[in-house]
Amino acid sequence: MANKIIFNVTDEYNNILLLKDNEITEYYKDRKNGNYVVGDIYLGKIVRFAPSMNAAFVDVGDERNGFLHYSDLSPSTKTVSSFVDKTLKKKQKIDISSLTLAPLIHKNGKINEVLRPNQKVIVQVSKEVIRSKGVRISSELTLPGMYMVLIPFSNEINVSASITAKEERHRLKQLVASILPANFGVVVRTAAMGKKVKQLNQDLRRLLKKWDKVASALPKAEVSNKLLGESRSVTSVMKELFDENCDQIIIDDKKTYQEIKDYLHKMLPEREKIIHLYKGKTPIFDYLNIRNKLNELLAPIVKIKGGGYIIIQQTDALCAIDVNTGNFIVDEESQEDVALSVNLAAGQEVARQLRLRDIGGIIVVDFVGMRVPKNKKKVYEMMKTLMDEDPVRSDVYPLSKLCLMEITRARVRPALVGENTEICPSCYGEGKIQLAISLVGLLEEQLRLLLLKHKLRNITIRVHPYIYAYLHQGFLSKKRQWMLSYWQWIRIVPDDNLSVIEYQILNKHKEIVATNPTIKYPQAVAAG
Repeated sequence: MANKIIFNVTDEYNNILLLKDNEITEYYKDRKNGNYVVGDIYLGKIVRFAPSMNAAFVDVGDERNGFLHYSDLSPSTKTVSSFVDKTLKKKQKIDISSLTLAPLIHKNGKINEVLRPNQKVIVQVSKEVIRSKGVRISSELTLPGMYMVLIPFSNEINVSASITAKEERHRLKQLVASILPANFGVVVRTAAMGKKVKQLNQDLRRLLKKWDKVASALPKAEVSNKLLGESRSVTSVMKELFDENCDQIIIDDKKTYQEIKDYLHKMLPEREKIIHLYKGKTPIFDYLNIRNKLNELLAPIVKIKGGGYIIIQQTDALCAIDVNTGNFIVDEESQEDVALSVNLAAGQEVARQLRLRDIGGIIVVDFVGMRVPKNKKKVYEMMKTLMDEDPVRSDVYPLSKLCLMEITRARVRPALVGENTEICPSCYGEGKIQLAISLVGLLEEQLRLLLLKHKLRNITIRVHPYIYAYLHQGFLSKKRQWMLSYWQWIRIVPDDNLSVIEYQILNKHKEIVATNPTIKYPQAVAAG
């Protein structure tokens, strides 16, 4: 399977694509210099406790305080609290290797018994700001590398469960223990399998330098200061997407190209040759013929193999996916067999779209109705297998009597569609607007009131070009009808700045005297 990683760097965004056999499987669009990215480390302050939720709200600089649940506390919270207090009091860097680790906190304790009001704490972003929700934070700090994840204030060495060979697990534990400083724990990643101590040591030194930045920035830090920023543009993406199957990395930015080249030169010098700098004048996505595929990512309707399609509708609460047969072509004649074929094809596309759009939270999939239990089980087992391949944690539940499947997928950052779309200025997210005929009827009522009752003269009507064309349609157009009815000249002007359901009636002084009263403007939506 041919894997490619494509970097498209603009002034505002880093666009990163993972292609497998020329099919987009993952897409990251990250704003440069964005705040509260997963992995960022801040100095926060406890604002208040929520005992009913066993959580605390922490000031990290955002208008919405960060949410810290007891389950997200570091087991070494007592040691971490002592470290922060001493560092801020002495205003000098402290080496955690010289500390004596305090006893671990109880798994089922109360957060207000472990932390105190107004206490300053080191926290790490675990979930980004998602619409109306603030950031979710954790006090268990983790610094991920290519071969390991470094955990300060710990002394445990764990190996990924994906490494099953006992000899290899034992070898890796021994190697890491020989190079790991005191009071640092490690989770050895699957990528470390078969690596030599030199490669592991290089990765560890780089992670220790990251921690040194945090420890050095802390003495002078104020509340809400960022101690360490994670960028998904280079190393973070490389750790997530890069594996032994990757045979090409194409980058259209010289600085990013050099950054990744230096990174691979240190970590995997033998793979350095797969990096290529794109210098063409044609935009890289157009050159690689993937622009249309990218545009399809935002479409609510996605075609599936065979002629069917799925409709994806996202809300704040959940994501609903409807499976439709469309013109699905199969050899089977029975309705049950057709439904099974459609659902199996749709399931594969659903799993791909969830990962591609980074949809999280509660997902409800409305599959085509099936009656045979073994067919329902086939669809469930297929979805279970596909979602297990997703690096993001998820749970899949069996189909209900109505052929509805519930899926929960961890929500870490805003979904792709939510980040790259905005509320429609015409319908404000409802997906429906007034018919032209009803809109004109409403306009006609206001005209009658203004011209007959208030005796206005020399009025001007501004409308969207589409409505302008409708009003001028035919020999006996609406405009001519109005002029004959009210026996006066009515000027109609097309205005591209108006939405299709907006209109403005102006008097002879060019003052707006009437508009569409049914319009819900964004301010009203935001206030509600």
